[in-house]
Amino acid sequence: TGQALARRLRAGRVGRECAASESPVLMIAPENTQEELARVADALGACTAPSRPYPELPLARGRRMCAVREAMFAPRETVPAQRALGRICGAPTVACPPAIPIAVSGEEITAQALTLFDHYGIETVDVLR
Repeated sequence: TGQALARRLRAGRVGRECAASESPVLMIAPENTQEELARVADALGACTAPSRPYPELPLARGRRMCAVREAMFAPRETVPAQRALGRICGAPTVACPPAIPIAVSGEEITAQALTLFDHYGIETVDVLR
């Protein structure tokens, strides 16, 4: 799992941005040294568990209900993600920045978005009042 790999990376003194259920997110930069990259390779190379198939997830195609700017400045409230169906996204929620938001400000939250919120552990969503 992503969390298991994150623990292995941490044990190998490798920092990571976050860990989702499938994978950890690492940011490699030109400033990283060869020693740091070797630590990443050593930590990941020590993993002998078989990989799991990546789950098939829906594509959340939101329908634009208002402009992003309008949604960002409109009155909002935070609701449980599973109760946001049909509501208008006020501010995007991502599992691990930087990331592609499941729903963008001003979009209607769909059933596919709820599936993705659940998969990535997103429990609350900002919606327009």
